[in-house]
Amino acid sequence: DWYVELSKTILTGNFSEKDKQSTVNTLVNVLETLLRLLHPCMPFITESLWQTLTGKNEETIMLQPYPESHYDLINESLEKDVEFIKSVILAIRNVRGEMNISPSKKISVLCKKETAFKKLLNQHKLFVMNLAKLESIEYTDIIPQNVYTALAGQLELFIPMSNLIDKDAEAARLNKEIAKLEKDLQHVESKLNNSNFVEKAPTAVLIKETENKKNILDALTKFREKLDRIQ
Repeated sequence: DWYVELSKTILTGNFSEKDKQSTVNTLVNVLETLLRLLHPCMPFITESLWQTLTGKNEETIMLQPYPESHYDLINESLEKDVEFIKSVILAIRNVRGEMNISPSKKISVLCKKETAFKKLLNQHKLFVMNLAKLESIEYTDIIPQNVYTALAGQLELFIPMSNLIDKDAEAARLNKEIAKLEKDLQHVESKLNNSNFVEKAPTAVLIKETENKKNILDALTKFREKLDRIQ
């Protein structure tokens, strides 16, 4: 899944034809291997897809060798790099979701100039820029006010919020959500504080209402923190 996403940067970007062809070859090879792996469980669809993919209409996937593990090909260093890229992209996507920022809107990211991850981030900058929909990644000694701080492992990412959201509209939306949650909390607490309800309700119902109260309180904390960030 992640390789497919990352490959789009190469296939649509300013990369050499050799790099693009190598990426396509990897995608095809992985798909063909997966079809052989799945064939015992899904014989008909994998047979059809395999013949279409390979163009070998007169052959059958049933006679192809079953995939084997090649532990000697594992590159732990590259795997760590990919996990780093994923963590940065996911951290930025989470900010978009939490702050209700459109996925299509380009945003800027700031990092501390002395960060130990600068070399690694620059090395994979194109992938992060493309998949996180960034306008820029910049390094600075001074972190401005009104930024959202996100963590990608030990890397701090600072996202300036000015011009990204309509503060008044977002505050109104958050206040509306908070008011609804407070009403829900009042309703749940009225049940749990009612001795008659507590005595007669089945244990499963009491557990459910208690969990519901906890979820509402967690959500309230989250929305209030969001409101504090934009004010």
